[in-house]
Amino acid sequence: MRLTRIRVAGVLAIAAATIMTTEAAAETPSPSWLTRPCAHEDSVNCYWDAGTQGNGGGHSFFAVRVGEQVCLLYGEDKYARHHNRCVPLP
Repeated sequence: MRLTRIRVAGVLAIAAATIMTTEAAAETPSPSWLTRPCAHEDSVNCYWDAGTQGNGGGHSFFAVRVGEQVCLLYGEDKYARHHNRCVPLP
């Protein structure tokens, strides 16, 4: 769990830096996606709670847009180690 927290903190720092360097960011952004549930499993800037969403199974994750990528961060260390990743936007 400690490594996942470090990974999440790193992505948060990257996301904040990306948001703050855009011209559209006039004030400090609020990371509402940390608590906002995803409407669908492929939503962005939200949290997918696998225990209460979808079929109730699987793994929970954060989906965060960082620049021209979407990063998926899983909450379980054992799963996160192999599946945390960033992918380019289509």
